[in-house]
Amino acid sequence: MMLNNSKLFKNKKAIFIIAPLLILIILGLIIFNPLDMIRSHRESGPNSPGLNLTVTDSNGWSREQPEPEYYNYQIKEGYTITQDRLGQSYKFVINKIGSDYIEISLPNGLTKVNSNGTKSLTAVGPKSYTLKFGDEMSFETQMTDAGSEFKFKYIK
Repeated sequence: MMLNNSKLFKNKKAIFIIAPLLILIILGLIIFNPLDMIRSHRESGPNSPGLNLTVTDSNGWSREQPEPEYYNYQIKEGYTITQDRLGQSYKFVINKIGSDYIEISLPNGLTKVNSNGTKSLTAVGPKSYTLKFGDEMSFETQMTDAGSEFKFKYIK
């Protein structure tokens, strides 16, 4: 039996159409890794509350300062946000999610920024704070020459 006479190769046009489509599908799966998307939705769910985080690093040694970085998280109770900044690792934990608030734990070395923009360099504040829906709350490292500001906003 000859290969050219087999039923598989009778419709050569179909092979030239199907083969490139299969290659495109495989490349799409590699590039847009759907497993990561499924995992992220499984962890928190599409209807989970959200948290916006703006991180601003600064130093007193340069006029040029880094641009703020923006992050969006879908959260659930126990969710941990880790930020590595200026040689330090900061872990924020979502302790509780209420109907219109979340409770967030802070790592050591951060202080809440007062409503007038000042901060205490010596105060040891609570380990956790309540953030109401739509409100923003900022925390900074307790340094004057260099540091990071973490600004959280609770969204739904």
